[in-house]
Amino acid sequence: MPDLDSETDSIDAKGRNKVRGHERRCIVTRRAFNTEDLIRFVAGPDGVVPDLKARLPGRGAWVKANAETVRDAGRKGHFARALKTRVKVSPDLDRTVGALLETSALNGLGMAGGQGVVETGFSKVDAGLRARRYALVLFASDGAGGSRAKLLAGMRAGGDPAPPLYCGFTSDQMSLALGRANVIHAGLVSSGMAAAVTKALRRLDEYWSGGAMSGPGA
Repeated sequence: MPDLDSETDSIDAKGRNKVRGHERRCIVTRRAFNTEDLIRFVAGPDGVVPDLKARLPGRGAWVKANAETVRDAGRKGHFARALKTRVKVSPDLDRTVGALLETSALNGLGMAGGQGVVETGFSKVDAGLRARRYALVLFASDGAGGSRAKLLAGMRAGGDPAPPLYCGFTSDQMSLALGRANVIHAGLVSSGMAAAVTKALRRLDEYWSGGAMSGPGA
């Protein structure tokens, strides 16, 4: 367990955290979680600021990485109590955090594409699934249902366990992130980058209480 008050911590100007350990206590639920399952917030000049990378200096308060819990933290005065100051909380804070998590995941997808570990197009992704080449598969939320059914058949044909499947991004979002046109299907070849994108997508999906990701670990 961490030292001092595990609901809060303090980071100095050099980025050093004065509270040791990898667990903090959510200021809303009062339960301890690994910091990967929480979001850190600090008091900024214009109000509460989400600190997704947990690097901003000053006193930080930790909240379970879930939209409803973030809303409760703002509505019930938990931020002011934990940060020990009067602080403005935007009524859109939960959506702001969700947008930041989404941007982080899309940026990761773009980086994976730049490293050459993303394959797109139904035929190529279907073949990759059957060859068990992927650690993660994405299907656009606005893609045709028949195409998705065929993709799922390919996942089953590839053997067990199938890779996680994420269906939370539109074709436009995936296309923009990858710099390619009309992306509906994407497969990430097993790699460190694929693992990082999978982690970011799980965090995003869990923040909105699930539904966009399925498969192992979802």
